Amino acid sequence: MFVFGLDATQLPFGSGHLCVLGSLSPVTAAVGNELSWTVDLSMPPHDRITLGSTRYFQALFRDRERGTAVTNLSDGLEVTFLP
Repeated sequence: MFVFGLDATQLPFGSGHLCVLGSLSPVTAAVGNELSWTVDLSMPPHDRITLGSTRYFQALFRDRERGTAVTNLSDGLEVTFLP
């Protein structure tokens, strides 16, 4: 799952660190092994992503290690939306 939030952080979470803070908003789920999202400022969550704003993104995923599912996270990504 790909999420975004209003602030950055670094909190231990699963087997990694959560880098996104605030009200987390899921934006897409993976299809197969691909995770992508196209920003459309005319569609929700346009009320939380505005021109000039900076938002923080991160992917949460589960891997199998020795037969058990392990939650992990991608590196965090900071994006500023410019006009």
